[in-house]
Amino acid sequence: MPEDPQRLIDEASVVSFDIFDTVILRGVLRPIDIFSQVAIEGHEAPESFTDLRVKAEQEARRRAWETYARVEVTLHEIYDVLCELAGWAIARSHLLMQFEQDAERRYCRRNPYLHSLYTYALKQSKPVIFISDIYLDESLIRTILDEAGYGVYSNLFVSSRYGESKSNGGLYRVALESLDVPPQEVLHIGDNIDSDVHMARKAGLAVWHYGKCSDELSKAPALERRLATPDNPVKASGSEPLAESIWKGLVINRLLCQRGRAASANDESTTDSFWEDLGYVHVGILYLGLLTWLRRKLVEEHADRVYFLSRDGYIMKEVYERLLATGGEGPSAHYLYASRRAFNLAAIHEMDERHTDFLVSGTSRLTVTQFLGRIGLNSAKCVEEIQSVGLPGPEYRIESGEDYGRLRALFRTLAPGIEAKASDERVLLGAYFKEMGLLTGGQSAVVDIGWHGSLQHSLNLLLADSSPKTELTGYYLATFPPAEALVEAGNRHRGYMAECGQPESMYNAVLESVEILEWIFSANHGSVLRFSKGAKGIQPVLERSEIDKEKTALAQRMQRGALDFVDDFLAQWESSDKIEITPQLASRPLLHLLRHPSLEEARKLGDLPHAEGFGDVYVQRPIAKPSATLFNPFAYRRLAQGYKNSFWRRGYLKRLFLV
Repeated sequence: MPEDPQRLIDEASVVSFDIFDTVILRGVLRPIDIFSQVAIEGHEAPESFTDLRVKAEQEARRRAWETYARVEVTLHEIYDVLCELAGWAIARSHLLMQFEQDAERRYCRRNPYLHSLYTYALKQSKPVIFISDIYLDESLIRTILDEAGYGVYSNLFVSSRYGESKSNGGLYRVALESLDVPPQEVLHIGDNIDSDVHMARKAGLAVWHYGKCSDELSKAPALERRLATPDNPVKASGSEPLAESIWKGLVINRLLCQRGRAASANDESTTDSFWEDLGYVHVGILYLGLLTWLRRKLVEEHADRVYFLSRDGYIMKEVYERLLATGGEGPSAHYLYASRRAFNLAAIHEMDERHTDFLVSGTSRLTVTQFLGRIGLNSAKCVEEIQSVGLPGPEYRIESGEDYGRLRALFRTLAPGIEAKASDERVLLGAYFKEMGLLTGGQSAVVDIGWHGSLQHSLNLLLADSSPKTELTGYYLATFPPAEALVEAGNRHRGYMAECGQPESMYNAVLESVEILEWIFSANHGSVLRFSKGAKGIQPVLERSEIDKEKTALAQRMQRGALDFVDDFLAQWESSDKIEITPQLASRPLLHLLRHPSLEEARKLGDLPHAEGFGDVYVQRPIAKPSATLFNPFAYRRLAQGYKNSFWRRGYLKRLFLV
């Protein structure tokens, strides 16, 4: 059974902590990946700079040993050699060295588990020392410790200052000479099995081994598979390898820094932080990839304003504004209340087949009353029209193709009333657009999750008569093949993962569960039913329903975790306008979850209710929840139908133990 570190602290007279990979964690998979950040800031090729930086350190160490018999070097000595190897001017070398020091400060963060042991030692009035094998200057190490919350300690021993290291035992001798206690009364805590365990014991110290977080990954095979690089990855270049390293490093540090957490990160985990961790591991990088792409596109295509459409644009705007806060270019963001019901209905000038397609759309089986109620029509006042097209009555459920033909005929019969209602709503929408600056002309961008682009098309129709003319371009997570027809009709749009269903691999990735993606981008308010005029101007009338209350609460927890990832990532990266994350990398974690869910993931995500519809008429059912088990052979037909209707088929099969 592992020893209790608090008991060992109680027994010690002095507590010694290693620094890197122990009390301080770097937010990258490998420490040398920080060199890529230096290269990006210095406009060098990341791969070649990293190779040269490694060679310079090796050469500096060789010279230090052969010339001075020193086992450690300083960062200045490394960059002196690097300057020689690269043929740089001294000023260039000093600039890049400063970039590396700054990057180390940004990438270093507190290990919360070790910080709790540090705090415990202080509360027990134990003197604390820090001891580290590192080429960085002692002054920088003090700054890193202070900024991470380790500002109180008795002494600091850094190999770059003393020319000795833990790995040969010399730095332990230096430390012990300054302490007025016997070696066996000093407890050393560190990650390296050689320098922090074997050499510390050889020097006579008591030891508690804290394995580095990345080494704990082998104890969490489910997480290890989730983080694995695919067999045939898209060849990465530029900042992409660094972005992947940051994602993996941050995830490993978050989930595995606390001992015992590896087990809970395994397949059948049950943790209170499930939803936050889901967002941090799988969603944060998707948000970041999408919104850094958006920002770059907006600047390249000279957008004057960007409008994030409700509700999917709510969390996108949150991330976009975080990017703007880091500096760089980008148009100001606005949140535009929008919905299919509010825009598509108001866009009807004269009923045609496309408008009728919208009015009868959806996969859920609704009654005539529900179809009419979606656009605010009272079926009780339309009984004569309902029966005139061959439908039995308002509560008749539309099931067959023949039923849908009669429903279409009903909407054509009701066209004058629908067109009048659309005209009234169009007036209010026009006033709202004016308040939001949409009628001032120029290049405006609209941002939404995507699929067919019909909302943008309706907006184009609503703005068609505006003067000066406002040009719209849509930016989406993905658009599906039917969007091609609207492109031909004048829609301009861009897709991050897929555009009109291409590339097919990314389109198929989205199709794994459109409904889970929509939940990931959901907002904390109801859908827009219509607009009304009040004392505060034109205001949206929002749906007030209890249907999505629990689902929304879980989405907010997931989004908090995702935003934590975004914040942690941006705290390390100097310039967010230099971040490029391919859709393949951005979607990989979530796609792996959707295709290879754990049983817990399948159950929790599968239980989420999905409400299909628009206006205030919805039909609700779980995303992927079998109604029976395979132990009941009489339920097989029902289970097969449930699979066919499931919003996430892999999750459905996982819950039946079939994958």
